[in-house]
Order: sequence, then C-alpha cells, then structure tokens
Amino acid sequence: MKAEQVVAHVAPRATVSGIDRTLVHGLLGGVVAADALVVSAELGLADLVADGPRPVAELAELTETDPGALTRLLNALTSLGVFELGPDGRIGANGPATVLRADVPGSGRALVLSHGRDLAPGREALATAVRQGQQSVKEPAAAERTDALAAVLGFGAAPPPVAQRADLGAARVIADVGSNCGRLLGTLLKAWPQATGILQVRGPVQKPARQFELAGLGERCAILSGDWRESVPGGADVYLLNRVSRRHSDDDLVDLLTRIRREAPGARLLVFDHLLPPGNGFHLSRLEDLLLLAHARGRHRTEEDLRALLEEAGFEVTERLDEHSAPGSEILLDALAR
Repeated sequence: MKAEQVVAHVAPRATVSGIDRTLVHGLLGGVVAADALVVSAELGLADLVADGPRPVAELAELTETDPGALTRLLNALTSLGVFELGPDGRIGANGPATVLRADVPGSGRALVLSHGRDLAPGREALATAVRQGQQSVKEPAAAERTDALAAVLGFGAAPPPVAQRADLGAARVIADVGSNCGRLLGTLLKAWPQATGILQVRGPVQKPARQFELAGLGERCAILSGDWRESVPGGADVYLLNRVSRRHSDDDLVDLLTRIRREAPGARLLVFDHLLPPGNGFHLSRLEDLLLLAHARGRHRTEEDLRALLEEAGFEVTERLDEHSAPGSEILLDALAR
C-alpha cells in the first residue's frame, strides 16, 4: 500500500484532543519557558511575593523593570503554573514559585540560574526587554527580525479556515497589507472571481508575482513593492490584515489602521489573527508573546485589546467569526471605517 493511501485511510478516523494539543504546544514552548524561568529567578520575583501577593506595578518598581513587559512575562509564567494570578490582578506565590526562592531549603534557584544561563539561549534578550520594554520600532533591523520570527511562528502559514466564511460577494478590489505573502488573498480571489487584488510587499515583487501567475491569478492581482509606513495602497474597498496585528506594537498597529482609514474612507476591514484566549490557562500564544517581546516589535492580544485599538483608529466591528474549536483559535473581526 502506498503512503498516500495509508494517510487517506487513517486520517478520517483521527481526532485531536485538547489534552494532546496542549501537550505538544507545551513541548514546543519549552525553550521559551526556560528563558522565562531564568529571568524571573534573576529578578528575584519569588522572594518578592513570599510574604503575600503584590500588584505587577509594585513588582516592576521593585525590580526596576518595564511594567508592561513584566506583565507579559508573568502572564506566561502563571499560565505555566509558576506563580498565582489573583482575581484582583496581583501576583502571589505557589509551590513552583517557592522553588525559585533564595531563602528556602532545597530551593532550585541556583540550579535555574547556573544551568539556565547556558541552556536558555534567549535569556539575555528577554531580560533586556523586561527591564527596558520593547526596543524602538524605528530600529533598522526591527522589521526584518519581525518577518523572520513571523515565518518561524507560522504567521504566513495556510490561510485560516475561518476565512472561508467571509462573505465577499460585493467586493471589487481586495488589498492585502502587511502580510508580505498574499496566501490568504490568493485563496479569497479564487473563491470570489468578481474581485481583483492588490498585494503590497516589502522588497522584490518577482517571487509573489510568480506565485500568483502559477495560481492563475496573475492578471487579477497587482503586486506593489512598498512599506505601509510610507504609503498604503489605495483603490480598494476591502483591506486584509492577515496575521498582521501581532507583528506590531500598539502604536504601530493604530498607525497602520489609521492610514487605511484615511486612504479609503468607508472601506471594509477584515482582521484575521490568533488572539489570547480568556482566562490564564496555558496556551502556546502566551509563550510566543515572550518571543515577540524579546526579538520583535509585536505582541499577542486579547480580543478586547484588539477591539479597543480598532476603535481608536476609527473602525467599528460589525461581525465576529471564529473556528468554533479550541480557545485561542483564529478569529475574524469584520469592521467598517467610521
């Protein structure tokens, strides 16, 4: 029997449980979790909450760290079961946190510090980001690092399934801004043959142009070289942000959204992305957020966070679609410029 026949026979019966998904995601996040443990031990966070819970702002002041960045570090650690996040937002101790204390017999703090510094390759970058906040988005290499990290984290992977539920029957021109790959745009153009597309990429256009030609879409999509920070393509009635929001800081994302609204008043905006799930249970995105904190300019957000930024930029969400699967799955926010 050929391999493809085996796959075809087995795949329909296979299911993925939430427990199995969480296990695999936890293994993927192991390196980032080690970085987080080392940085928390260096800051002495466990000792600071030994006598009772403290607000994150107070911990940031005591450790001379950036409050926003420290919040993201502690969100990841509490989701891993290290430290307790109280209903009032304060951070408290628990069993695993006690292991990181310096004054407890049998403490593992020295082990974490000595071995972690050698085995946690991203520790220095994460420690710097927690102390100083994310580096300036104007830094020359920031965009390139963000693109590289986006590729590793699958930002340009297969189009989200929820995209199939978007109704674009009235769309004339669909513009893809910021994704730098155009995979979702190509999928939507095939599904909605009345529409044409615009893809803005940073850098040479030959590769994406060739991909659209091979897909039979070469004559229906214009490929433009440019950076949205300089200009956003005009002439579209629908704009796509496909896994773009997590690439940017809050200020940059509001800037991008505002540019779209000014370029195309009344345009429709489709935002596809993973969002942080409600609560503080484990989810790989909480560890991915530390990678974005340490090495790029972006961040993962809750749906509430993203809606607030859309409203600040002058957009009103008119519809929400999701995959009806695991918490943290990709969603679509359909919005109109006010």
